[in-house]
Amino acid sequence: MDKPQEECGILGLWSEGPVDVAGLLHLGLLALQHRGQEAAGMAVTDGKEFLVEKDLGLVHQVFTEERLGKLRLPEARLGIAHTRYSTTGSNLRINAQPLTARTAHGVLAIAITATSPTPSPSATAFSGKGPPSRAPRTPR
Repeated sequence: MDKPQEECGILGLWSEGPVDVAGLLHLGLLALQHRGQEAAGMAVTDGKEFLVEKDLGLVHQVFTEERLGKLRLPEARLGIAHTRYSTTGSNLRINAQPLTARTAHGVLAIAITATSPTPSPSATAFSGKGPPSRAPRTPR
């Protein structure tokens, strides 16, 4: 290996009681910024509301105090965050994560670190119904 090969940074948070999920995820993303400099995003839920903010740029550019304020739910206990380094796909806002979808059980947010545009076994996801799950990382 001639040079470092970074992948996206993914961070999940679950708490038994309400915490500043957005603030803690923001601090985590700042620590993971070296893993991706193209886009950043996070999803936060209190089990009733589901909020997502994401955009192109560095963590400090995407998450201004105004945007963090939009994510601060007083009863939040669960969140996921992502910083993107693209190995495939263009540097477009549509590729910023977490990705979200409505399901029969509610909204689902997922963040992946993979070279495939489809979710892989290394995906981290949450549905707002409990702690996030992380599949074991498979060797490459």
